[in-house]
Amino acid sequence: MDAPKVPLVLMSSSGEIMKGSSVTLTCSSDANPAATYTWYKENEDSPNASGQTFATTDFRAEHSGNYYCEAQNTRGRQKSTSHPVFVAVAHSQNWDVTYTQLRMCGPKGSAVDMNCSYTYPAEVHGKENIVQTKFWYVGRKEDLQRKSSSYEGRVHYDWHYDSDCTLRITDLRVEDSAVYKFRFITNLDKFSGEPGVTLTVTVIDIRITSAGGSSTKAELRCESHCSPDDHVWLKNGQQVSEGITYRHNFQPEDNICCALKGHEDHCSPSLYAPKLPSVSVSPSAEIVEGSSVNLTCNGEANPAATYTWFKVNDRDPLSQTPQLNFRSIRSSESGQYSCTATNALGNTSSSIYINVKCERDAPKVPLVLMSSSGEIMKGSSVTLTCSSDANPAATYTWYKENEDSPNASGQTFATTDFRAEHSGNYYCEAQNTRGRQKSTSHPVFVAVAHSQNWDVTYTQLRMCGPKGSAVDMNCSYTYPAEVHGKENIVQTKFWYVGRKEDLQRKSSSYEGRVHYDWHYDSDCTLRITDLRVEDSAVYKFRFITNLDKFSGEPGVTLTVTVIDIRITSAGGSSTKAELRCESHCSPDDHVWLKNGQQVSEGITYRHNFQPEDNICCALKGHEDHCSPSLYAPKLPSVSVSPSAEIVEGSSVNLTCNGEANPAATYTWFKVNDRDPLSQTPQLNFRSIRSSESGQYSCTATNALGNTSSSIYINVKCERDAPKLPSVSVSPSAEIVEGSSVNLTCSSDANPVANYTWYKENEEQPLGPGSIYNLASISSEDKGNYCCKSENKHGQSSSFLFISVQYAPKLPSVSGSVSGEGSSVTLTCSSDANPAANYTWYKENEDSPKASGQTFTISDDGHEQSGNYQCKVQNSRGHHSSTLHLVVVQISPEDPGVWKTVAGTVIAILLVVLIISITLWNWKKTTSRQQTEPTERPDESAQVGKTSSSTK
Repeated sequence: MDAPKVPLVLMSSSGEIMKGSSVTLTCSSDANPAATYTWYKENEDSPNASGQTFATTDFRAEHSGNYYCEAQNTRGRQKSTSHPVFVAVAHSQNWDVTYTQLRMCGPKGSAVDMNCSYTYPAEVHGKENIVQTKFWYVGRKEDLQRKSSSYEGRVHYDWHYDSDCTLRITDLRVEDSAVYKFRFITNLDKFSGEPGVTLTVTVIDIRITSAGGSSTKAELRCESHCSPDDHVWLKNGQQVSEGITYRHNFQPEDNICCALKGHEDHCSPSLYAPKLPSVSVSPSAEIVEGSSVNLTCNGEANPAATYTWFKVNDRDPLSQTPQLNFRSIRSSESGQYSCTATNALGNTSSSIYINVKCERDAPKVPLVLMSSSGEIMKGSSVTLTCSSDANPAATYTWYKENEDSPNASGQTFATTDFRAEHSGNYYCEAQNTRGRQKSTSHPVFVAVAHSQNWDVTYTQLRMCGPKGSAVDMNCSYTYPAEVHGKENIVQTKFWYVGRKEDLQRKSSSYEGRVHYDWHYDSDCTLRITDLRVEDSAVYKFRFITNLDKFSGEPGVTLTVTVIDIRITSAGGSSTKAELRCESHCSPDDHVWLKNGQQVSEGITYRHNFQPEDNICCALKGHEDHCSPSLYAPKLPSVSVSPSAEIVEGSSVNLTCNGEANPAATYTWFKVNDRDPLSQTPQLNFRSIRSSESGQYSCTATNALGNTSSSIYINVKCERDAPKLPSVSVSPSAEIVEGSSVNLTCSSDANPVANYTWYKENEEQPLGPGSIYNLASISSEDKGNYCCKSENKHGQSSSFLFISVQYAPKLPSVSGSVSGEGSSVTLTCSSDANPAANYTWYKENEDSPKASGQTFTISDDGHEQSGNYQCKVQNSRGHHSSTLHLVVVQISPEDPGVWKTVAGTVIAILLVVLIISITLWNWKKTTSRQQTEPTERPDESAQVGKTSSSTK
């Protein structure tokens, strides 16, 4: 059950109210059970009316005032903000303020212009009337620009001409909702414009009122305190609809938001289906059997997505949280893992492969820390500590640079009487049965003055800074004014790392982040901003004179670190916890902050967490670059999907979301039942029963505390005929002949529907069930398929078209002679999907003769005889057929006669016999004609016959 929300008041007329007109006010509030309403006029104790509407048919000046309503039910009561209702009357003696709009509504963060103009008499009782002051106010008659810091820098008076009195308010806040009035003061009188402008500043959000199961269709409602007609809807930045509700079929790329007209640049947070989630494995290095491994799935979605992990080819979910945890992983658990992100608007999946090895690990690059962070004086104690991740644990050996023999063994190397000859660069080597690894060199130098007054003095020899911060390496330098009687002048000075090259010119990795702050001659301060982990190095200052050059030793060792917090112990149901700050800096450099205020120093901190506490750790001097805060779970938000009426037998999801670090675990209970129903953010009812109505509570828990929220669901017993089925095909990509194809059908129905599949124009059903399988699909299977969904309350059907891709079938080739007998056309055809390409070849020739289904051959003589091949090809394969063509000349007097004969080898032999007789007759004729030279035949006029066969 819910107490009423803050009521919204709307008025029937948005223009000026004239004397004697009708006025109706309407009050509405979300409440369960439904609220009753009472109307009041400000500064009057007795109620003016009851009911959701308050109407006056003859509105007069004495009715003017500020009205509000009160909504009440058994769970509580709530008042609306006051709504001004004033009769528009002309002021006497021409004193007047005219407001362009009496009511305005704007989204939080936007700007509004309250336009008005004013008039006043030029003279009063014969005296000149001059405006001396003009301003806007709220409540007490004090200038908004001077009223309080809450409006500071946000209120602007745009007075372009004498009678203009426009007010502009920028960066609107919800608390700016009020009645704004303009006032001006002359040397003779003062005047305030009534009724003023009522401004409502609202936060805009979207509520999903219904979303359809596996479908991506959703009905959305824009939530604000403005008039329903003031809303517009935008898809990917473009307006698509108007009004307070909008129906949309979500596509993966869609971003939907709602806004107020005129304020489209201040849209609500967009709703969208989950984007492709990113999946990661921790640790990201090689995974060894027996170690703890976490797979994490993160993705953008609004509303927030739920996550389900599967092992590829296994149907059972392994986890329904963003993380899949293996406390002690086995090599048999190697494989591909898939994470599906789902919300009410759609779903999408990503996968990751993990390979679990049985091997142990060689040492990682060791880290060296020194006990003292200041200058090392002669005779002082120095302790170096070496650490490295390794399995099995590493042994350590210490070396001094340029010396072959080790100086010591063990994790620490200590010297109690450090002298100048001990100065140098030290490193450690970590070793186990799997390998060995050296640390970077660590400079350890006694602070001594350089000879002949050449010197660089560093304020700090070691510095540690958090990633993203800035450091100042302060130093000063000296040098002799003269060398051997010659004046010594500095010409160049710079800082370097490794090779002696100016950092500002070294590489783009430092570009824009290195600054030299040299305020006086001997100053050599270096500032590095936006620190990166790879900036860790030894930095040295160098200067060059006209006579010599000098580099300051040992330089400044900078360590850049990422800061995080580890919970080393937390006490069960208690909120006490011991925390440890993780960094590569000295333990003494750490401080702890609670809600932004420092509360402790050191690398560890014990704290008894309260719900409002946010704890982070930082390095001294870098408190503005704190680690991510730890905090107990905030009050979780709980929601039900679908948010519309819940019917018995439907699928219902209760979802719990909240902020917490470390991430919270969620447990669902039915109120007054002790047994948990679910230990994931979602509580799912696949087919809910009316007996499951009631109050459900979600408890969010982490190592630092817990908190709960609840929600009430009411399940109704209505029954439903099947909705229009959703049909799909798998695979959803191109379907190739011979592959296995599944057709799937689903429909909302109560009771559950029965499914039958049909193929279009076939009376007999293909089979029952929601899934129909084509084990080895063929080209004959293409076409429209129908799924019929049916229960005792009715039936519904949907269609799905299946297109099958296949290689070309055996082509059919034929020939036809032109009417005049001067050419022959060869034609090739084949059934294929996608459509095939045709290419013609002649035997013993490499280049194709033609492309396309037809190929026309003109009469060019006997050389056209031969085998012609038609090759048919598409992306799925190819096929070919061959046609045999014979060209003969029947008579020199009768050119241009072609014939085609197709058939068996016997038929071809008959043709050859006919051709032989014809050639013999032709030769006799030719012999006779050769006795008459003027009658020599033209050889270019030869014609012939064709014979075809298909291979």
